[in-house]
Amino acid sequence: MESPTKVDLKSFTNLGANIKVMEFAQKTGGFLYYYGDYKSKADASKALNECIEKGYANAKMIDYFALNKSNEFVINNPVKFTKKYTIQLQAVNKPIILHVNPIMAETKRYQTADGYYRYTFREYDTIEEAQLDLKKIIDNGFTDAVIIEVSKLQK
Repeated sequence: MESPTKVDLKSFTNLGANIKVMEFAQKTGGFLYYYGDYKSKADASKALNECIEKGYANAKMIDYFALNKSNEFVINNPVKFTKKYTIQLQAVNKPIILHVNPIMAETKRYQTADGYYRYTFREYDTIEEAQLDLKKIIDNGFTDAVIIEVSKLQK
C-alpha cells in the first residue's frame, strides 16, 4: 500500500496475526507498506488477492529491486562486480593429504555446502587465462580438472 503520510502499523491487524507489515520511506516522499517474501509469483499473487479481499483495493505486488530503487537510504554500489575463476583439481568427500606435486603448492581447499572438499589452483580474472593453465594442470595428472567461478565455492 502506498500512502503520502505515515500510517499506524496497528491499522493492518486485519491482515492476520502472523503478518508483519513493514514501513518503507520513499525518495519522492510518502510511504510504502509491504509484507511477505515469496519464493514464487504464484504465492505472491495469492497473498495479494487475500490482501485486496481484506479491503486494501490499491494493494500491488512489488519486487525488492523496485522497492530498493525508491528508497533514499539504499546506496547502489558503483563498483562493478567481476567474476573470478579458478581451476578445480578435484572434489572429494573427505579431506586429503596433498601429494608432492608442484601444482599442489598453490592449492586452496574449500569445503562447500554440499559437503565436498574442493581443491583448486590459483584465481584468474578471465576464463581465457584459466584455460591457458588448464592444459598444464591436465598434463600434470589432474585429468578431471575443470574451470569454475570462485563465487560458486563460497558457502
